[in-house]
Amino acid sequence: MKKNSGFSLVELAAVLAIVAILAVVSIPIYNGHIKKSVLTEADATLAEISATHEIYRARNNKWSAASRSATTAVNTILGIDTRRNKYFNTYSWAAASTTAPLIVYTVTGKTTEKRASGVSRNYTYSVGAPAIIS
Repeated sequence: MKKNSGFSLVELAAVLAIVAILAVVSIPIYNGHIKKSVLTEADATLAEISATHEIYRARNNKWSAASRSATTAVNTILGIDTRRNKYFNTYSWAAASTTAPLIVYTVTGKTTEKRASGVSRNYTYSVGAPAIIS
């Protein structure tokens, strides 16, 4: 009787082919999920900035004019600090004036983070209207 001492070359080739097919299918799906998670974090950051800005407007009866078009990680006027964010630590907003009911907030991904580099997310906020995320 012959004793089996390992796998044949055909068996190893079949296993490698199956693993390669699984990798070809699963890697793009995984990257898509990573991109969705980065965009979800961007949306959360935008919502936080927008809510903080709305609180400032409610307390002071005006939009913050000092930093409305500045890009920063910390805004002492509004009390926003995005340095703790993994992918998005800079943001900006633009409005026509300090009384403008329409504001566009933008977050841009860190260039040091491979997953967020080049990712930008906009959040258009209008008083009394639903927000538009693009």
